[in-house]
Order: sequence, then structure tokens, then C-alpha cells
Amino acid sequence: MKKSIKKFIKNSIKIFTISLTVWAVIENFYTLRIRREKAGMGFKAVHIGDVHSRLKSLRVKKILSAVKKCKPDIIFLTGDIVSRTEGDFTGLSEFLGSLSSVAPVYAVFGNHEQDLPEDKIKELVKIYKKSGVRLLRNESISVKVGNGGAEITVAGAEARREIYKKDGSYRNLDTLTLADAEELLGKRCGGRVFLLSHNPMTATAFARWGADFILSGHVHGGVVRIFGVGLLSPERKFFPKYTKGLYKVCGKKLLVTSGVGKLRLFNPPEIVLYT
Repeated sequence: MKKSIKKFIKNSIKIFTISLTVWAVIENFYTLRIRREKAGMGFKAVHIGDVHSRLKSLRVKKILSAVKKCKPDIIFLTGDIVSRTEGDFTGLSEFLGSLSSVAPVYAVFGNHEQDLPEDKIKELVKIYKKSGVRLLRNESISVKVGNGGAEITVAGAEARREIYKKDGSYRNLDTLTLADAEELLGKRCGGRVFLLSHNPMTATAFARWGADFILSGHVHGGVVRIFGVGLLSPERKFFPKYTKGLYKVCGKKLLVTSGVGKLRLFNPPEIVLYT
């Protein structure tokens, strides 16, 4: 009787492990979700973040197909489109050019782009410009978007590297203050402001600065999601505050995507369509 129970438990664990592995492979390499979110923007926007090394996979075709299906008025890229280990940006140039043919694209760098050698960063800047993507490095511009030509302000913030990692450690990281936000972007412009900031943990400062919508990524949805809760951030912190979805911060809207790249579980790679 005891041997039968042990055998049953052993076989059950084996089946569970195999099933979980198959699920993880399908989720990570064959799945791309279009998550639809009612954000009250007044136009259709697609939000893409944290593609990382997936530019070298079949996932790129899925992304482009999904974006075309969404028929957006504008596209926002919130950083880490490439990884810090990348050296060949051929795929990136083609990817950005294809996105630009669908709708105007506005982008910021994430911590992975910031970590690249200076010559590679300069190369990236040229690629973004040549591809027709407006890369915003601590600047704001006025944009007309949608069929009605509504005028909005799109801002892009590139916070200092120490909010991600400091002295080789994830401890005692810098935080962003309102004064820091004003130093990066100056005083808030008029009209509705859409701010791109890779790290959602900077949202409070930018909400106080006056951004009406803050779009971020970075946290990869918490990597593993259980009952809709993200478990881990890239800073090795458990249960990060902002992982995926729409949040209210100081009366403003924070929109976080779990992104496309990096290994994950119960957390499908996604692009987001704001309707």
C-alpha cells in the first residue's frame, strides 16, 4: 500500500514537471497576447516594451502582425527593446522601420540600452532616427494624434542608472523625486501629457510633476504571476508594487506592460492596445 502511494506521488510529480515545462515553452516562445485596456486616451495607442533578445526570433513577425491588426494612431516603446549584450542591431533597424510604417512611434531607452558602451548607444540613436522613430531622451514634444488631430504632449524620461543598480548592488537604490523630474524634463508643459518612463517605480515623481499618463515596463509582469500577482522584479525584490496593468498614482494613470521578452511563467508575453 505504501509503495503504491509513493509510486503515485512520484508519477504525479513527474507528470506535473513535464506539463509545466511544456507550458513554459509554449508560453515563452509561441505566445503573444494583445491585451486591451480602456485607458481613456481618446485615441488608439499600442504599447510595446522589454523585447530584449526576441528581435532574433519569430516573435518579431508576431509583434508586427499584432500591431497591424490593432490599427493604432500612435505607438509607444518604453525601453529595453534590445539587451545590454547585443552587438548587432540589424534586426532592430528592420523592426523599427516596420513599426514606423504602421503609425508614428515614440520611444525611450531602458536600463539595458543605458548599459551599452557609448559607441553602441550612438549607433542606436542613429538607427532610431533613420527608422523614423522619435527617441525622447529627457525631452517633450507636441504631437497631433488621431483622426481629429488632437494635440498632446509626449515626454520621454531617462532616469539615472542608480535607480536600477548602484555600486554593483540592488541595495539602497536611488529614488526619483519631483525635483529630479523637473531637472530631467523642466516644468510641465500645457495640455495632456503622455510620459514614457521605463521604470514604473518612478511614477510617483512623474505624476507629481504633472504627467496625465505614465507608460512603463521593466518589471516583466513580475516574471511569475500567481492569481494575478507578480512575484519578482529585476531588482530581486519580491512582490513589486507595479507589475502589469493600469494603476492610479497621485490621481494620474500609470500603464505598465509585462513586455515581450525574458523568461516568464503564467505571464504571457504581450503588447497592449489602449482603446
